[in-house]
Amino acid sequence: MNSVLRNLAVWFVLGSLLIYVFNNIENSGVREQISYSQFKEEVLSDRVAKVVYKGDQMTITGERLDGSKFETTHPIFKKDEAVDNAIQDNGIIAVYEKIEQPSILSQLLEIMGLLLFMKKLNNRQFCHNY
Repeated sequence: MNSVLRNLAVWFVLGSLLIYVFNNIENSGVREQISYSQFKEEVLSDRVAKVVYKGDQMTITGERLDGSKFETTHPIFKKDEAVDNAIQDNGIIAVYEKIEQPSILSQLLEIMGLLLFMKKLNNRQFCHNY
């Protein structure tokens, strides 16, 4: 019976780990990291087709008219009227994503996996002390 529980625990931890990994993988392809000033220059010169403001409102990803992709970081607490106006005036598609919250099930699985791992570590420490 003990080996069955141990096997179940191992499979549970592996399943939790796989769920965690697949939830955190971003399949976005290769994006060029650019500075905010370069992003601003490209928007003002009408070389950008689409802009996506991530949920944190600091990370900006986008696509140029030539199809290449980029990513930059918006300065904290700075409203850039020139960029906002150029996005609107040039017909650039602007998307605002909200912050994604992990599902309750994935959070519970992560916690259970962590607790099982800690219990296993705790048991190993006590076994070596005797």
